[in-house]
Amino acid sequence: MLKPAIIIVPGALHRPEHYQGIVSRLHKLQYEAVAVSMPSLSSSPPQPTWTEDVEAIRKAIFKFSESGQDVVLVGHSYSGILISEASKGLSRKDLPHGEGAVVRLIYMCAIAVPVGESLTGQLEPRTPQEVEAFREEGSISLLDADKVRDVLYNKCEPKVADWAISLLGKQPVTTMSTPATHAAWLEIPSTYLICEDDLAVPECVQLRMAKQGNGAFDIVRCQEGHAPCLSNPDLVVRMIRNAAGEAIEI
Repeated sequence: MLKPAIIIVPGALHRPEHYQGIVSRLHKLQYEAVAVSMPSLSSSPPQPTWTEDVEAIRKAIFKFSESGQDVVLVGHSYSGILISEASKGLSRKDLPHGEGAVVRLIYMCAIAVPVGESLTGQLEPRTPQEVEAFREEGSISLLDADKVRDVLYNKCEPKVADWAISLLGKQPVTTMSTPATHAAWLEIPSTYLICEDDLAVPECVQLRMAKQGNGAFDIVRCQEGHAPCLSNPDLVVRMIRNAAGEAIEI
């Protein structure tokens, strides 16, 4: 049976290179896998919305789906919004028999929003617990380089963190305030990986998003920070394989 293709969508500031450890491991397990470059990253002038990012993801999907291969989308952080938008009209129920569909969405400490909301709106504290979490853990300013290591890569080895920081690009702020037009997690089976030691998107905020939709998400937990692909790539690969239909423990 043909395995689904795995498409990884980088989070804000990040490049495909940050996810190559996952891609290479999946290749060794006979998965077709790719991390997609986002046109908005370091764009000049800055792109006003995520529209071109979504189009880049859809092109990657069609590369596999047009030949009948199903696709699993993995969104990290900000790109949770992008994988939902890119899946519009591509669920199994939307497509005729024989065409590949988006069969699973994986939100990796990612932003999952209802229609009309944005990343900035979803991260606004809504409970006393969330207010306290942001006060203690610190919500990262994308322009505050001094916090990047501690907030994004707190569970990574120092050399890995240095390498990751050296690759970071610039993220147009407007892409993160663009409202969502589609909530694919309401119609496509979805997994949410809660990273309990995440200092960028606190655990309580991740849990709030993962509980949306009356059980829309299969929830998986780990004791990683905001960059599990770098701090524990083997765990992430097991999680992806499980979500893709393999009967393995995470």
